[in-house]
Formats: sequence, structure tokens, C-alpha cells
Amino acid sequence: MKKTAILLSMFVAFSAHARVKLADPIVITDSVTVSDTIQPDSMTSGMSLSYKHSDAAEVSKALEALSAIVKQHKPMCGFNGYRISPVYSYKDGKQTMEGYSGDLDFSCSFTDIKKYELIYNAIFSHIGDSDSYVMSSSPVRWVVSKAQSDAKRTELKSRAIKEVLRTVKEYSKASGHPCSVKDIALDFSDSIPVFRESTRMAKAAVLTVSEPDRTDAPFSVSAKFSAACK
Repeated sequence: MKKTAILLSMFVAFSAHARVKLADPIVITDSVTVSDTIQPDSMTSGMSLSYKHSDAAEVSKALEALSAIVKQHKPMCGFNGYRISPVYSYKDGKQTMEGYSGDLDFSCSFTDIKKYELIYNAIFSHIGDSDSYVMSSSPVRWVVSKAQSDAKRTELKSRAIKEVLRTVKEYSKASGHPCSVKDIALDFSDSIPVFRESTRMAKAAVLTVSEPDRTDAPFSVSAKFSAACK
């Protein structure tokens, strides 16, 4: 750390002339960063399903059938209900009701891509060749679970604080004056790479979902601190 090296050099020059008690403490502001990587341990994806019909009851029936399929794959997949709304067309300033549209969105978290393929194909099998359905799928991506992320942050927090204390100790040695930490502010940074799946959306007997490559995700913690040397 270039800034730290310059400050230490200044202290060395000062302490070479005098090692007397300072009338006013010297306050130093600096920062340290510790980094590591973590391997994602879970995959996520999901689907958005829409169904249109002139009868609201038929829309509700279709979405109930889709939600039943999703419920069969709990706890891997889940959703918060579905929505039904009227569909209008506009021509020459006149509004015409054309029917109803229902929407159901669900997400899945899994470690085995084959298990996700089961619900993927179950949905496609249920929809069949009907033009009343519209389906879109979000990309499969690797993520770090909250438990693993929290554990890594705790580890890096401890390492960052130890590095701050080590740096302040170096200031004490260089200056010849006891230095102590006044405050520390931690800033966490992580980046999880996202990889897109190569999924065929055309109707087929069986669909295969490709598992994305898994790459370690970088984690880092920066600790900004101030120290007082007396």
C-alpha cells in the first residue's frame, strides 16, 4: 500500500529527530482490503407463464393447473400466487374488451439440473401445442447461498480487523509513539458471475436444460480506519 509506505516514511523521519510526547495526537486515516473467492453452491432459474381466454373462469382453471405442477416441486420451486386481468383493444378511440389474461411467475433453487428439467418438461407437456399459453424462462445461473455468503463475510471481517491492528502497530513502531484505532468502517463487496443457459424454447418431446459453468466468485472487505498516535 503506497499511501501507508509514505506515511511510515514520514514517521521515521520525524522520530529520528525527537521521541517526545506529542502535545496533540496525530490522527491517521488509512484503509486495508482483504480478498478471497468462494464457489457458488446453488443454481437458480424460473419461468413466467401467461394464459389468455375470453372467459375469466377458464383462465383461473388454467392457472390453477399450472400452480399445481409447481407445488409438486416444492421446496425447490415456489410462487406467490397468480394474477388475472382484463385484456382490452383500442380502435378509433373505442375500447373493446377481448377477454382475460392470467400470469404466473415462479422461481426455483437447486443443485441438480436434472431436477429442474423435471418441472421444465412437466410445464411444456401440460401446455402442449396450445397457442393460448406464452412461456418465457429466465437463465440458469450459479449463486452463493446466504449461509455460505454470511460465513465468508464473517471470516473476511475478522481478517480485515486483524490487518488494521497490524498496520496500526507498524505505525507505532515507525513513529515511536503508541498508536491506537479510533474507528473502523467496513465495506463488503462481492460479485457472482452469471451464465446463460442454452435452452430450446420450441415444442419438443423432451427438453434439456444446460448447466452453466461454475466459476469461483470474488469476495472482498475494505476497512477504512483512523488511528491516533500520542
